[in-house]
Amino acid sequence: MNFLTISVKETFQSIFKHKKFFIVLLLLQIFIFPLFAVATFNYAIKIISNLETISQSTQQDNNLQNTDQQIQNALTISTQLKQIIQHLNLLGISLAIIFIFGNGLLWSLSHKLISRKDNNQIQWKIFFENVLHQWLKFTATSIILFTPFFLIAYYIITNSINQSIAPETFGLILKTILASTSIVYFFLLITYAQIHEHSWKKYLQQIITSFKKIHYILIITIINLLILASTIYATYRTVTIPNFETLSIILTFIFIILLVLTRLFWIVSIRNITEKY
Repeated sequence: MNFLTISVKETFQSIFKHKKFFIVLLLLQIFIFPLFAVATFNYAIKIISNLETISQSTQQDNNLQNTDQQIQNALTISTQLKQIIQHLNLLGISLAIIFIFGNGLLWSLSHKLISRKDNNQIQWKIFFENVLHQWLKFTATSIILFTPFFLIAYYIITNSINQSIAPETFGLILKTILASTSIVYFFLLITYAQIHEHSWKKYLQQIITSFKKIHYILIITIINLLILASTIYATYRTVTIPNFETLSIILTFIFIILLVLTRLFWIVSIRNITEKY
């Protein structure tokens, strides 16, 4: 457990040594976080509206005797299903763009904060070249790992919608896809901690070394999850209680700060694990 103490210490040393850089990271996170929330909320509302229309049409269909009305209801349901698929496509594209550009920049800059040895004036040409190299590794790895999984998940969801399977079965499918997404993202997080490596060969070697020490990484994962999950739960509880709007806003801001902190801690910890343990 000594690596945890060292990693926490090194994380906060980097932050205190480069306070302005940390503030820039925090502001960027504050800008990107609402983009994810707004995109998700916007399309979620549309999909819920489609599902409500389908539910109403299905209930009406059970009571209809007129064939023309039944055909009209079937057309309405078909239209709503097509709209759900369209909204899922747009949601996926929106989140992918925000993730690649927003999260890619956050991870690249997080590595730069940790890697900086002093407070001397930044050589901007070298700085942007390094950030670009790291962002390219982030993007390439994300596409390679996520694209096959996304295509399979998309096929399963659209096929399930087109076949109008039972809601209980569809719910089980969504839970399975969500769990699988979490596993894929966990592997991606491990690779993101190594994007600072300039050489692609060294980058792949460090990823392999990381997976060999997965038991250490699981400890860091549990710590980060407990920190973030407890904050999310506290925020949720305040949202459900009247007159606690201010506290929920404060907790949301704390959650955003913790996103930055846990990312830095994750990078420092995995670097220490692969290089020292």
